[in-house]
Amino acid sequence: MPNKSILNLSKYTPDGKLGGLFENAKKNNVVTQQIKSTFPKDLNTLEVCSISHETITLQAQNQSQAFKASQQKNDLLVLLGFDPRSTTLKIIIAQQY
Repeated sequence: MPNKSILNLSKYTPDGKLGGLFENAKKNNVVTQQIKSTFPKDLNTLEVCSISHETITLQAQNQSQAFKASQQKNDLLVLLGFDPRSTTLKIIIAQQY
């Protein structure tokens, strides 16, 4: 019989490495929501893949959006509240299936 106490994953708090992945995903989702509210309309569909100590990786839906974002890396970092001199912004293109 399955454990019914973990059906609502928003209250599920695993331990160890899995717990760390859940925490990272929550942080990435918060930054993604911040992107949607602060970035220009043509860039607000960017999504956060990962945030490490000195690197933020954003996912673009197409090559055009990735190019626009790569031309404005410093501005995007400032909008997110990061220092462009000490943080690297990587932009990847997601494959839509």
